[in-house]
Amino acid sequence: LGGTTTATATTTTTTKQNFHLLQDLRLRQNQLTGTLPAPLFQQMTNLKLLYLDNNRFDGELFSTAWKSLSQLEELHLYNNQLSGPIPPAFTSSAMGKLRVLYLDNNQFTGTIPDKRNNPSSDKNNPSSSLSLQTWYVSQNKLTGPLPQHTLASLQNTLQDFQFQENGITGTLPKEIGSLTELRTLAGYSNLLSGVIPTYLGRLTHLNVIQLNNNKLQGEFPNKELCGRLPKLLEIVVDCGSNGTIYHCDCCHLC
Repeated sequence: LGGTTTATATTTTTTKQNFHLLQDLRLRQNQLTGTLPAPLFQQMTNLKLLYLDNNRFDGELFSTAWKSLSQLEELHLYNNQLSGPIPPAFTSSAMGKLRVLYLDNNQFTGTIPDKRNNPSSDKNNPSSSLSLQTWYVSQNKLTGPLPQHTLASLQNTLQDFQFQENGITGTLPKEIGSLTELRTLAGYSNLLSGVIPTYLGRLTHLNVIQLNNNKLQGEFPNKELCGRLPKLLEIVVDCGSNGTIYHCDCCHLC
């Protein structure tokens, strides 16, 4: 299946009603091109599953129409050519039922949206909880720090957070230490600085920590991590000279 996606203003009333009833749309692994049509998606107010991955969609994502998808639970946009900023709605209460968000392997730019900077009502209540369990923004062109207030809103839900191969800067924020359900923390090949924090030792469900190819420095928190995380399967950091992490007793790869 190939072709382009288009939407016109002459959609019939019957078609609009049908879009309103749609709950599951899967167009993955085709050769679809073009931009995603905002007028079309604004009508899919009961949509729960949207799979558009592994196509050739390009251009920026519409910023406001996503708020109409308040019932959406899974959004798969990975392996396309999408660009521009990530819509703030993805991490706002307007899409509070969203559990799975795959945005990896695109060309998104700017920062990962933080709830405090969201122009919606979340700006006045940045600690309101979200439902995200799986969140991939890896292999894009993202910059700036990790979103502290968004992470704080995911402390009881987020299980898999992957943001590797971007240009993320700053330190690992303390809010990561409150992600009690976190299994995977993959942030390698960024520009992270500072130290590997001891609070990771509180995350007893962690299976994977991948923080290599950054600018992290200092001694690895062996006492807090090594032997303290019973489910930990893999730790990968930069070890060696030149100010990188050193003396890691339980790393699987340095």
